[in-house]
Amino acid sequence: MKKNFYNFIAYCLGNARVLKLFRRVQFFVQSRQIQSQTDTPEHSKQEAIGNISIWLPEEMEGEIIYTRPRQGVFGDHYSHRPSFSKQKEAGAIRICYFGESAALGYLYAPHFSPAEYLEQVLNKSFKTKKFEVIDLSQTNETLDSMAEKMHSSIELSPDMWVIFAGNNWSLLETPEFSPGFTSLINRQQIGRLILQNSYDELADQVVKKRLNKIGRTLEKINLLAKEFKIEPILVIPEVNLADWESRQPIPDFPDPVINQWYQVYENCLKFIETSEWDKLLESSFKMWEMDQGTCSTTYRLISIAHMNLGNLEKAKAAARAEIDSIMLPFMGFLNAPQITSYDQEVLRRAASFYGFKLIDVPNLIAEKYPGKLPDRELFLDYCHFTIDGIRLVIQEIEKQIYLLLNLNSDENSPGDVSPEISKEEEALAQFGAAIHTAHRLVGVSGKNKMIDYWCRKAYHTSPGISKTMLDFVEARASNIPAVLTAAQQRNFHSLYRLLHSHGWKYSGNLDIEIILAIQEVLKHDYPETEEWINQSLLRSHSVEDHSYDLIDTGKYLWNPLVQAYADLLKPYWAGTSAVFRAIWPRTDFVLISTANRDLDANLVAKVSSLRSSNDLRISVNSKEIGTPQINNSFHPINFCIPGEVLQSGVNKLTIDWPPLSRTNHNLSTKAERLLLGEEVELVPVFGEIFSLKIN
Repeated sequence: MKKNFYNFIAYCLGNARVLKLFRRVQFFVQSRQIQSQTDTPEHSKQEAIGNISIWLPEEMEGEIIYTRPRQGVFGDHYSHRPSFSKQKEAGAIRICYFGESAALGYLYAPHFSPAEYLEQVLNKSFKTKKFEVIDLSQTNETLDSMAEKMHSSIELSPDMWVIFAGNNWSLLETPEFSPGFTSLINRQQIGRLILQNSYDELADQVVKKRLNKIGRTLEKINLLAKEFKIEPILVIPEVNLADWESRQPIPDFPDPVINQWYQVYENCLKFIETSEWDKLLESSFKMWEMDQGTCSTTYRLISIAHMNLGNLEKAKAAARAEIDSIMLPFMGFLNAPQITSYDQEVLRRAASFYGFKLIDVPNLIAEKYPGKLPDRELFLDYCHFTIDGIRLVIQEIEKQIYLLLNLNSDENSPGDVSPEISKEEEALAQFGAAIHTAHRLVGVSGKNKMIDYWCRKAYHTSPGISKTMLDFVEARASNIPAVLTAAQQRNFHSLYRLLHSHGWKYSGNLDIEIILAIQEVLKHDYPETEEWINQSLLRSHSVEDHSYDLIDTGKYLWNPLVQAYADLLKPYWAGTSAVFRAIWPRTDFVLISTANRDLDANLVAKVSSLRSSNDLRISVNSKEIGTPQINNSFHPINFCIPGEVLQSGVNKLTIDWPPLSRTNHNLSTKAERLLLGEEVELVPVFGEIFSLKIN
């Protein structure tokens, strides 16, 4: 009983959702205390002052100071700035800075902040002016939340607003269009839209509703700016078009199309391996004809082909179409937040219409780096900038401020101020990029190269991070919560301290791809690393000593994202799903074994519908070990894993599902289920697994 209680406490300490709940309670209590103070006679004539984001007002020596609550041990979603005054310094120019995680400096925070860098650049470049930049950006920022912050920031009498947002909008602004998370009424509405005009009508509604919401928010910003004489500066985000890949299943079209599409996809992977780029382009266009331009996977394959054929503009256009094609109702795997070209264009038109100053980062990068797509030189992952990327954007903001203020004297000119960041902080961000990539990328051509790249980069930047890498392995390999491990205690006092933003605590998955990348990076300088990692995994996870279910908790999924995102993101209080739904024709698991004997396996699974051939293909380390029959009701399948196909340590167990049949696989059938209020996926489900036990 005590152990369960301590595990629960550890879970609370390491879980962002629980900490957020506690934080809200803390805000409520503190706000009540502030309210009780203002109700006293000496404050009865004063107007109550509200908080600005998480910063709470306090009166100190006759002055109102906004103070942030203390951060949790693993950080939070906000700027680390401890406080700021309501009253700005006489003659100073105050800039309030808003945006999402890219604006916040995700993965560099709290050691380095783009907003603080902007303040430093402005004050060093402009000798006759004093600048203050107040960072109100936030990870997972939404339009409504940002608009509320901007309204409350008027208390601070800002001269300018910098607004650096857009990446989150396609994921967070229309949750009512996600069949797995929305209400009964919204599910029924989705079903009606599909029945009216299948895919197109629903996709149009998603985009229109989001663009209308963006437009309304920009109108509010314009009205506030005009009323309070604030100069807005819009910053249009850019994303990693070269390296970041977004694999998604094809929507639930008729089954012959789906089966053919996946066959051509497998051919495309072979063409990538053999560098046959013309054949890749031809085959990917066949996929495009079958999926009617609705699937991001196809556009990524087209982009890869064009990149390697030297057609960079076509590659860029395909990469943008990849992002634009991902529609929330048809999203199978959890996608990474990236701004769409529609949203970029809305920001351009709004800036022109309202007269806002505009920093068009996509055009800026195209001018500065001609002949290449935005890539890992400027981005740590899908949208978060490297130091070079941050420097580029901040210096452009500086130039716009220079023009706004008409500072034309020799004493005031934009300068090139280098960001102040240590090698340890840079290496930590790079290792965080490797972890974040493992947690957010479902690649078309494989993500190991990105994970390996950032692990190597981190190690070369600061070799001391090798200890943190091994602590990461130890914490992941442990069977107790990470916050209770010795590795966590060491890391807490390390120069390379991992936070929530770096993915230190993540959904209980083993993170095998990062572990293997660390092993590969360190084994040259530390040959004993490979054996140490092997033994760490075997000690806690060898199937010979710890019989377990590979489905339980999602720990042993090779890639934790290759599952229905509605299952992946279920609230912690709702428990895990009863079954694993395979929305891709191949499912990979991690199997840790000593390889000293044959293993018995018991699979309880079913396919979604029957066809003439219903053979599963089961393989270990790419060696086929069986093709058992499966049907459309849950039943046990017993098979043996021969010892000779196993290797000591990490093994990959793969299930290839049989092709789909016509029954129950089209959008209209699923639309009818939505009308009944059922939770359904609008992508094909190849099969479901109740358990996969290895003894």
